[in-house]
Amino acid sequence: MRKIALCTALIITLVLTAFPALAEETSALVSFDPQTKVITVSGYSAGNTIIKTLPSNVSESAVSPSSLPTDIDQIYSEGNFTYTFSMPAAASYGKYKVYVINSLGRDDDAFMYYDPAQAELIIPTLNAQTTAADLSAKIDLNAGALGIDKENALYSANLSSAGDILFELFMPFADSGDFYNKFYGTLAMAGMKNAARDKTEELMMKYQANLSISYDADYLPLTENMKKDLCVLLSALNFKDELKALKTDGEAVTFKNVLLRLKAVCAVKNAQSWSEIKNIFNIDYNSVLGIIMTSNTDYNTNIENAVFIKLAENTAFAGFGDLKSKFNAAVSAALTPSGEGDGDGDGGGSGGGGGRVSVSNDFKAPENQYDETQSGVSVDGVVKTSFKRPLLTEKKEDYTDIAKTGWEYEAVSTLGGNKIIAGYEDGTFRSGNEITRAEFTKLIVSAFDIKAEKTEFSDVAKDAWYYPYVSVAAGSGVINGYNGLFNPDACITREDAAVIIYRVSESLGENYYGEASFVDLEETSLYAMTAVRGLGSAKIINGDENMHFNPKASLTRAQAAQIIYNFIEKLG
Repeated sequence: MRKIALCTALIITLVLTAFPALAEETSALVSFDPQTKVITVSGYSAGNTIIKTLPSNVSESAVSPSSLPTDIDQIYSEGNFTYTFSMPAAASYGKYKVYVINSLGRDDDAFMYYDPAQAELIIPTLNAQTTAADLSAKIDLNAGALGIDKENALYSANLSSAGDILFELFMPFADSGDFYNKFYGTLAMAGMKNAARDKTEELMMKYQANLSISYDADYLPLTENMKKDLCVLLSALNFKDELKALKTDGEAVTFKNVLLRLKAVCAVKNAQSWSEIKNIFNIDYNSVLGIIMTSNTDYNTNIENAVFIKLAENTAFAGFGDLKSKFNAAVSAALTPSGEGDGDGDGGGSGGGGGRVSVSNDFKAPENQYDETQSGVSVDGVVKTSFKRPLLTEKKEDYTDIAKTGWEYEAVSTLGGNKIIAGYEDGTFRSGNEITRAEFTKLIVSAFDIKAEKTEFSDVAKDAWYYPYVSVAAGSGVINGYNGLFNPDACITREDAAVIIYRVSESLGENYYGEASFVDLEETSLYAMTAVRGLGSAKIINGDENMHFNPKASLTRAQAAQIIYNFIEKLG
């Protein structure tokens, strides 16, 4: 790549990454590694893009793109990007600005290019300070030499808070590089206090190296609800107390571990059943949540179902400490039976419904989806539920459009012969037709003879053919809906069907855990993940010939029959 013919010539390297777009306009976030002297520019761009790096006292407007030397490369970049470049040996120390210019507009960010050897001379003075206030004052006095931009609004607003965290938890500093990383890491944490989501994400992205995280790996893969909840928790966090808690627990005092704890909290908060919470504690986030379980000497596997049932009643956690407190309270409640049972279930009884609990209204659903996350309104406030395990006979019902060699024949004909499903008046079954949420609910209620007090939805009329099935299924907790609506005529998705089957399995005292081998498992909504994993591992649900589960696709009549048949067969 050609060099910029200016005194501040920089070698530029293009690295495309999975960074999210900051906005649908040009953007730039710049960070500097003093040890390698490498600058990283991340952001959003489109088309031919020019990157200019100039001393901060040189106006960018004084050098327009059209007047740049012809040996400046116009790098083509669509969407998210990361550029890295190195400072030339002849570059002088000081503050630099990086400008990103293309058809979407222009943006800039700054970094301090400083001499680590000079900064090294100041480290003993910093280590000698005996109060947080004195440490902050010494940092401010020597900011330029330490590679700190005093004109940065983040610095001026958060120096005192960052100095307090540094003094309490990160002194002494091994060298200037150690100080630089710790300072900018604590500055970023301090800046997250009361920050909006976009600002929190920007701080994590720009200072990820100083925070010891990978934005792509540690944050970006989270679901939208997880991201929202996580940023809310970060903005309300007292980082000094949280880092001290890590130290008390013998964990590494890092932002990465704080983030991991909060991700575990958000996972529990977004769970849709007590068994999913149990799975999160024991499998998904055991490295974090195992501390909570082992620290409670009264907790044991004999009461774990009762503990997680109780914990699922209120998942509005303020943070990791709050989750720990509520877990301990759940253990105490489990050791003091209230007569409602501990949720183990007897495979088809009544009362506690086989260990199923109603989903709390604290659970948040993705917007504009009917995704089995929030309940309707109970008619009388009392939910009494019973289920029966179906016993299939060998009687079969044949349909004119299903060959005996077809993959769906055994399931459809057997369920038809047992009056769990029915065909059309013309003798067809119409396997490929999509099945609605109301139709699937009728199948479930009929197959498992569900009895319960009725729960109503505002969009399910009492004179509708499906009212008896939907209201009973809702009363049992097997279906929930979204914001008081059930959307009965919508086609049910494959993941929602899995969730409903999974809830029935819980109510029958069955728990399916494991890892499904679907290649598109990550496309499954968080609320359905435990169900899809468990039922997939048990082979109750299956993927296509390419091992795709297609969680958001509509379920067909034949697929519905096959899933119900597989489940009944699994129950034995």
